Amino acid sequence: MSNQFTVAQEKTFILPYYNDNQITLGEGHEIIQRLEWGGQPPLKRKKLLHHPVELVITAHTVTDFCTTIAECSTIVAAIQNYHFTLKKSDITYNFLIGGDGNVYVGRGWDVVNPFRNQSIVISFIGNYLSDQLKEDMIDAAQMLLLQGVEFGKLAENYTIVCHNQTKATLSPGTNVYKIVKTWPHYSPDKIH
Repeated sequence: MSNQFTVAQEKTFILPYYNDNQITLGEGHEIIQRLEWGGQPPLKRKKLLHHPVELVITAHTVTDFCTTIAECSTIVAAIQNYHFTLKKSDITYNFLIGGDGNVYVGRGWDVVNPFRNQSIVISFIGNYLSDQLKEDMIDAAQMLLLQGVEFGKLAENYTIVCHNQTKATLSPGTNVYKIVKTWPHYSPDKIH
């Protein structure tokens, strides 16, 4: 299946899920593309984000923790399948970060997620009511955010919040919250 679509004006756009030139964040953190983790095509065409995005939401997957590309890929593919059963058109996260210190592309930088319009959702693979973030995961998240600013996908003055600041939920778990609240762009405000 092609990752292109044509609009009425006959302009062809590449869907923003795959960027074969972007294979690493550096310092050993890889970008695992949808095809690599076994992602299925979305069930319908996605609405594109307007850049630069000003809001980043952190979440957790409430799944097992993973430490290898194989384990993390299996979990990410299962999450996508689960989201399909919930009548979602695709995996709901823009990016997921595994315990292996790698970033798994969900919707990517350019596609709207169902959490909140004009936001990027980064979800940590695991259950952070009990699991602990590893330093590799924190580094990967921070490098991803820096890359988002560098590529013009995130505003230089973006705000980062936790999922529980946008709705009543335990996500992203206390063990993510205690880390994210120390980051420079974090805002303690509720987002309505």
